Amino acid sequence: MTVNVNFVAVANAIGNLTVSGVTLRDIDQITASVLVAPATLAPKPGGWITNMRVTTDSVGTGGAQKMTLYYTLNYTYYHCQIGSVLDFGSYSAMITNIAAILVVLLSNDVITGALDQTPKVSDIGPVLDPAGNSYHGCVFSLDIEQFVEVA
Repeated sequence: MTVNVNFVAVANAIGNLTVSGVTLRDIDQITASVLVAPATLAPKPGGWITNMRVTTDSVGTGGAQKMTLYYTLNYTYYHCQIGSVLDFGSYSAMITNIAAILVVLLSNDVITGALDQTPKVSDIGPVLDPAGNSYHGCVFSLDIEQFVEVA
């Protein structure tokens, strides 16, 4: 028996969701800077997968037992760049987009590759892109539960 874990299927499903006015990126679309694309939800390159653990759900050996994999996928929402003055004029629009993203995640019961997903929002305020540019934004964390596939 061969154990198969597929993070890419879950990432693709999340990247293919549609949120009006927001660009969603997949793990193969991470850029060093999001200067050209505000209102973007992208995988957090430092710590995209966290809190990984496995439970064994049945008796078996050599990968033949049933297992469940739990982990968290972390995404950063970059609403708009913060200028030389900390400007909160776009704060209301950012909160509106955060709510729209959350609604799509909460109402999407089927994320390919995942048995279940539970979204959380944190760190609403200034966030940095990988190049160090400051944005208004937040962090979305998706707690994922998926069965480990045995091929």
